[in-house]
Amino acid sequence: MKKIRNGDILFLYNYDWDILFGVFEADGKGGKSIDRHAWRERFPAQVKIRWSELHRLSKASETFPYLTNRQIVKLPPESTTQFIKALKESPLYSPQAETPPTDQFPTEGLQL
Repeated sequence: MKKIRNGDILFLYNYDWDILFGVFEADGKGGKSIDRHAWRERFPAQVKIRWSELHRLSKASETFPYLTNRQIVKLPPESTTQFIKALKESPLYSPQAETPPTDQFPTEGLQL
């Protein structure tokens, strides 16, 4: 998390729900407990983010099987390009329009 810098491209993958969210851009450096109330304090490694369009790719591991490997934290450039393309082809997602289960995409503490 400490290697994340302002402007880095980021994605959020929920292992439990197999959903990929993005495309996000880092709005500063990554750090620990930037917002102590975000994610109900379960995930102290954080980075503030911004986005113009939020897309959601369901069943993401069917398209990208390596997502199930929790050791991958940095994607090679070709995978980043594939993620962006797949997300742009996926439906737009609005946390305000839907009420997903809280573990899927908690909006509490989300920087809009």
